[in-house]
Amino acid sequence: MKTHFMKKNFSFRNGFSLFEIVLVVAILAIISSIYVGSLITVDEKQALTGSEMTVRSILGETRSKTISSEYNAQYGVHFEEGTGTVDIFSGSVYDPNSSDIIHVILNKKVSIASVQLHNNENDVVFDRIFGSTDQYGTIVLQTNSDDISYATITIYATGVVE
Repeated sequence: MKTHFMKKNFSFRNGFSLFEIVLVVAILAIISSIYVGSLITVDEKQALTGSEMTVRSILGETRSKTISSEYNAQYGVHFEEGTGTVDIFSGSVYDPNSSDIIHVILNKKVSIASVQLHNNENDVVFDRIFGSTDQYGTIVLQTNSDDISYATITIYATGVVE
């Protein structure tokens, strides 16, 4: 039995057309911009979370130092709106010229957006023995790149931080 094979005429071209190359580059650019954008957002959220934890820790530690009467002193925390600086001080009044101040600088991507404390002050001073405060209220931190990402820290009259 005789079999006939039909020959098909395939034509192969070498390389890619300019349109195909431009299409692949455009798709890669879109995918990479989405990926990079999400990385930036995640990095800013981590900076905000880290700064929030730092401020909470500072307030809790300062309250504990006051309750325990470390060095027989009272302690407080000063917040400077519009910056990323928090100052820990000893005594009942904040003195920016004091040599006892401990300056804590938050992540450079985060700043203190607002300080809304009772008595319209920027200082939280804890009372000895019980650790309560007359400067209760909220501290709001936000990322510097947008007004959407923020964290609110609440300080109660009992001195407890939430």
